[in-house]
Amino acid sequence: MGTKENPAPNDCYEAADNDEPVFTLRGKDPAAAETVRVWASLRVRCGVNRYSDEKIQEALAFADALDDWREANPDRCKWPEERLSLTPGVPSLWPQQRPRGDA
Repeated sequence: MGTKENPAPNDCYEAADNDEPVFTLRGKDPAAAETVRVWASLRVRCGVNRYSDEKIQEALAFADALDDWREANPDRCKWPEERLSLTPGVPSLWPQQRPRGDA
């Protein structure tokens, strides 16, 4: 997992062109982990990567680390528990039944 002080091996920030848009997800964002998992899944489905590729495995481990950080730091997270369901009427997956990259 990368951090601000210790970027991950496949961190794109340094490789990005000066005028290239870059989007950052933070641990405080309750949608971050699932967003990373969807991104990894789309990369595989589009044929850009294979599930076994280091980039995909790193992304899935990062998603798990985002979930772990949120669980360990609930007082530092953006939204209270009752707002964590991303889709109305669908119960939250976090933290009770969150998907894991190693599952």
